[in-house]
Amino acid sequence: MDSGENFCKNDRGIRNNFLKEMNKTLVIGILIVLVFGVGSWFYFYKYQLPLSVPGDVISGAETNLPAKKLPPPVHILSDRTEKFSISSGEGYPVFLKELIVDPFKVKEGEEQYFSIWAKDPAGIAKVIATIKTDKEDKTLALQLVEGTKEEGRWEGFWLTNNISLSDNYPTEFQAVNKNNQDRKSTIFWYLSK
Repeated sequence: MDSGENFCKNDRGIRNNFLKEMNKTLVIGILIVLVFGVGSWFYFYKYQLPLSVPGDVISGAETNLPAKKLPPPVHILSDRTEKFSISSGEGYPVFLKELIVDPFKVKEGEEQYFSIWAKDPAGIAKVIATIKTDKEDKTLALQLVEGTKEEGRWEGFWLTNNISLSDNYPTEFQAVNKNNQDRKSTIFWYLSK
């Protein structure tokens, strides 16, 4: 054999080894992608909850998981927020700590946020905000978002409308305990023109 034939045989051997190594690498790569894909599908399909609007209840029937209550969205206070220290006197229920109105000087069509703390050892059954507008009284049921029914922070939103005839408007907060006793407190907020 001359050196040319040896070179061709060595070249074929090198190519065969290279192809064998490429095939092994390709098979290993496909297996990794396949395992990762199946693992991801299994994780997200079986163990992750579907997307939902915060505050909604997710049904266990659709996910094979127990129903869960998602936390409400966190309200980020604007630079037009007013915070008030509040104490509504003796007896229960009582308003305490702070009342937040955002925005305090509001424009027609804006969303307005209210937050107030209420306390009662018997437990607060509900907190309602009654907003007086030019045409009607709007009732807003506030939601417990922090603390407990014995002492917690209640909040709610409304889209302002029918507020163009006056410079200020009252909102009356009413806390009702489980014994049906109540406490009311009123605040006036302003119209920004």
